[in-house]
Amino acid sequence: MTKKTFRRLSYPRLKIVGDALIADKTVGNGRMIPALIVDTALHPEIERLVKIHQDTPPGDVRTQWATRFSTRQKMPSEIILELDFLKPIEIKFGVAFQMPDQAILVDQALTSRGFYLQPGRVGDRLSKTRENPRILAEIPCEGFQEAWDKMFPAITAAQLRQLGASRAESKRLSHQVVRELREFGSVRLWKK
Repeated sequence: MTKKTFRRLSYPRLKIVGDALIADKTVGNGRMIPALIVDTALHPEIERLVKIHQDTPPGDVRTQWATRFSTRQKMPSEIILELDFLKPIEIKFGVAFQMPDQAILVDQALTSRGFYLQPGRVGDRLSKTRENPRILAEIPCEGFQEAWDKMFPAITAAQLRQLGASRAESKRLSHQVVRELREFGSVRLWKK
C-alpha cells in the first residue's frame, strides 16, 4: 500500500483570473502557449519579479506539480504548479489551477512545456493588457505527465456528467474530447 504524504504549503497560491493562448513564430516554434494572468494584488514581490525579468537575462526556476483534494473527493480540486525562482531574485509561489474548469490550461501548459505568467487583477483580460509585462516559464513534466494522462480524462468525464451526460456516455466521450483538445492544442501557427 502506498503511503500518501501531506504537507502544508508555505508559500502563496495565486489564483488565475484570466487566460489566453499566445502563438509566436519566435517562441516555442509557433506552438500555442497558455498566458496566465494571476491575481497579484496582495503580492507586489511577484510583480517586481516579472518587471526585473524584462531587463535581465532569463532566470532559473525549479518547478513541481502538486494536487490538492477537497474532503471526500476522488478528483483533485486544484492542481498547483509550484515555482521556485532562484534568479534574478529568490521567490517561491504556486499557480493554482481550479479543477475541473481550468484542466485544459494544465494540459496545454504540459503540451507546450511552458506558459506565460502575467501579474494582474480580477477582471484583467489579455486583450486589454497586451502590453503589460509577462515572463515565459519553461516547465518540464518530470513525472507528472503520466499521472496527468490518467487524471485528465477522468476530470473531463466529470465535467461532461455536470453537463448532463450519463456516466457511460461521459466516460466514452471524455477520451474523444481529450484527443480533440490535444489535437487543437498541438497546432503550430508557424512552421520552420
